[in-house]
Amino acid sequence: MQELDLIIVGAGPVGLYAAFYAGMRGLSVAIIESAQVPGGQPQN
Repeated sequence: MQELDLIIVGAGPVGLYAAFYAGMRGLSVAIIESAQVPGGQPQN
């Protein structure tokens, strides 16, 4: 099992930015999203 520093629930704009920011800081990140595509409301 892979160890993660951060798990983000939701791949909306804020979740994606948080994952990007954490990754730039060297953290290993996983994003959990219930929809088939990321993006949240802006995708509609």
